[in-house]
Amino acid sequence: MCKLSEMAHARRRVHPPVLCGGRLIKFKGVVASIAPMMAQFSASVSPIALGVALSAGLVGPAVAACVETSPGIFTCSGSETTTRRIAGAHLNIYLDETFTISTTSGDALNLNSNVAPGGLVLTQAANGGLISGNRDGIFAHNAASGTNLTLDVVKVQGATRGIRADNRGIGALSITASGSVSGGSQQGITARNEGTDLTLDLAEVTGATVGIYARNLGSGALSLTTSGLVRGASGVGIDARNYGTDLTLDVAGVTGATIGISALNAGSGALSLTTSGPVLGASRSGIDARNFGTDLTLDVTDVTGGTRGIYARNAGSGALSLTT
Repeated sequence: MCKLSEMAHARRRVHPPVLCGGRLIKFKGVVASIAPMMAQFSASVSPIALGVALSAGLVGPAVAACVETSPGIFTCSGSETTTRRIAGAHLNIYLDETFTISTTSGDALNLNSNVAPGGLVLTQAANGGLISGNRDGIFAHNAASGTNLTLDVVKVQGATRGIRADNRGIGALSITASGSVSGGSQQGITARNEGTDLTLDLAEVTGATVGIYARNLGSGALSLTTSGLVRGASGVGIDARNYGTDLTLDVAGVTGATIGISALNAGSGALSLTTSGPVLGASRSGIDARNFGTDLTLDVTDVTGGTRGIYARNAGSGALSLTT
């Protein structure tokens, strides 16, 4: 709290105004607003303290801020035009419904859990705004010292990739996007996991090259679900490879300039592919499915390829089943 005597003394100096004191209002344990008093910035107030005050929401809601409410836990709000970089140990980041970001250079969100014990969780409000980057919309990296990497977002676009997620940790990689994701010059989504499971739950995805590029090098399963069209403008619509246990695809429409869906399971389990919409591979196969585990099961509807509609090979120990 600023004393009136201090405020009067500060008026004799020419300094930028600053807010101080006031009443804190919390929502779900997070500071939501503050009713401050006005004073002048005294030379005894450090720039760091001033920065904390400003990032705590004392400026208007149109100005972006990511407030670290406790170690590794951030709440972001407002509009951003430069890359938001957050790095550290176990990160838990929440983007509220006011947060939007559109950059003219670099990634929109650059997130790096690179300190043990690591782990990264990014959650966006269900009615959150656009995440748009001049390079990647979201770049998320979890180092080998980490555990899980989890992204739950709405609409993302990048001039290069929409989402690039790399989990080097011992846990799982999970990406959920309820809105469209697009990459302007490369993949719509690139997901690489070295831990356990890789899980993708997506709506509409478009890539200039490949729509969805998924690699599970971990010990678990790769599961991919889409509810909208996936498009690879100059390459494969969906390119999924699993080296753990099962590979499961349950997708709607898919279009690829070369192959519609390329699915390779080199894991110990089964490959299961279900489609509910049309699949097109313009210059090669509509579906190319290869399994080296146990069973290979295809349940598909409308499949078209430039050379072959469906190519299915089961080199595993189980059965091959095709339903059209």
